[in-house]
Amino acid sequence: MIADYHAVNKRALIMDAHVGCQLWQKAAMEKSGVATTVLTFRTRRKPVVFPLTSAEKKIQGTMQWLWKHTWRRGSWSKTDSVLLSLACNTRDLTELFGTHDIFVGSYPPTIGRLLLDLGRRYHKRVILNLANRFTQKKLFLGGGGVSNTFTGILRALHESPEHTLAVMGEYDYQYIRHYLGMEPVKLYTSCHHLPLRRHTPTCDTVLVGPSGGPVSRGGIAPFRSAEEINDLYARWCTRNGTRKTVTFGHIRDLYASYELEDLAKHPAIVILPYSAYSISMAELYEMNIPFFVPSVDWMLQHQMPSEVMAHRYEGPPHPNSRIPYGFHDSKQAMAYWLRFCYVYQVEHAMVWDSTDDLFRKLTEVNLQNLSENMYRENKARREASLRRWAEVLQ
Repeated sequence: MIADYHAVNKRALIMDAHVGCQLWQKAAMEKSGVATTVLTFRTRRKPVVFPLTSAEKKIQGTMQWLWKHTWRRGSWSKTDSVLLSLACNTRDLTELFGTHDIFVGSYPPTIGRLLLDLGRRYHKRVILNLANRFTQKKLFLGGGGVSNTFTGILRALHESPEHTLAVMGEYDYQYIRHYLGMEPVKLYTSCHHLPLRRHTPTCDTVLVGPSGGPVSRGGIAPFRSAEEINDLYARWCTRNGTRKTVTFGHIRDLYASYELEDLAKHPAIVILPYSAYSISMAELYEMNIPFFVPSVDWMLQHQMPSEVMAHRYEGPPHPNSRIPYGFHDSKQAMAYWLRFCYVYQVEHAMVWDSTDDLFRKLTEVNLQNLSENMYRENKARREASLRRWAEVLQ
């Protein structure tokens, strides 16, 4: 029962720059009985509007300005505290920071420095839930200067009895354990902000992703275009005497802008990952759209890991690490790390080894049954997620 997950009389304040991470964590905490406010540091063309009081909006505006000028580099100083106090009513700051029990952030990882400092100033608990890209802007976990400070923050959070260092996925968990010797809490992504619905497609165009991120050589890495995939499919149907039952379309070509409900009209999606983890991949999977992903071997053959693990760290592992490979040791090492990516951690992603194998599986697999299995998996995943949040929030 949902009531079993509730943390009584708690208030959380989310502060970071990733709207997707804010959405799912806000929903998870609210379903756990925690009233949650969001101060997002980055605006987008289609911003998600979180309701704020006029005082909170003013504080958010000042914090966004400081984010743009200093915090993106991971710096937070006494000067910033003075600027914040001058720009905002001290009473408003006390009302916002003082009346929340938990400060939460995820992206970028350097936000942990701000959270920990504010947590100490206002005597609050901190949850830093890391979401990939640990080496963004050369923030290596084992180097000097800023990276030493960042590593110290992660250790302080991990070793503190009141704070929580967590991760959103298995890749991140293995990464932290391998390089820092820590075992963070597993608060893995579960899209509580989306309704859990059964998939009911209304067209015959199979989507090809990613829906965001880099696109190599102006096409859909490693293909030049959706037309190329359709041509390969037509040839396969001719060779096998099979009637063409679907067409393929790149998300970006089909939709200049879209809602997730638009994508749910399609019978299936072929994901060509551009990152070890992204909230958009999790959202698509939890829409219960039949999910087809290339195998690790196919990824290696087409040099996809250079994008999927673009933010990997090149330093030495922690002495206590039992993982046998660094990222650059060999193809075998790359294969080992790739299996921790989100698309290989879900239970019902259909893995294909070649385009012929993809076309065959799209023809032979009962997509309705596959989607129903995904529905049951995602329902159980959400229940398990709320139990994990309950353990952390209590």
